[in-house]
Amino acid sequence: MSDYSWGLLVGIGFALLLVLFAKLRDRRRPAESLGEQAERYEQRRMRMLPAVLVIYLSQQAIYFAAVDGERAVDHVKIGAWAVLTLLLMLLLVTRGFWFAPKALRDMIDDESTRMNRLIATRSAFIAAVGLGALVYTMMPVAPISVRGALHLVISLSLGIGLLQFLMLERAAQRGLEA
Repeated sequence: MSDYSWGLLVGIGFALLLVLFAKLRDRRRPAESLGEQAERYEQRRMRMLPAVLVIYLSQQAIYFAAVDGERAVDHVKIGAWAVLTLLLMLLLVTRGFWFAPKALRDMIDDESTRMNRLIATRSAFIAAVGLGALVYTMMPVAPISVRGALHLVISLSLGIGLLQFLMLERAAQRGLEA
């Protein structure tokens, strides 16, 4: 098995481990109504998104600071980035909380959240097209590898989409609390 495959497996295993911890933690909670659970999950999302966004964007700085190589750790790094990117993209375009009951997911995914997700996805798409055009026009002046260009466009556009979603959700939450 290649080093790249090992990196993907480690990333997937880590994600499954996080899901397992979250499920075990939820089992010890006292019985709550569906509305209380939805409120708790929404608050969890608001606490989780900034941390995940900081981790993701700081990972990009590490990626571009390092030299591309053929060491095993480089393949693990690329595999971990790919898994995290796909998970964050799925988090942005779906309702999230994939292992929660459907009724709870439906309650969390209200009309405001769906609209915020749509606006954030649109922002990510616009950023991807704009960054792609910028990278394409800058190639003669500042050459960059294909992998680096794709990494830059994907990472920044996804980061912009997640940041937009976070800001809209925070504004909506403040509007409800006022």
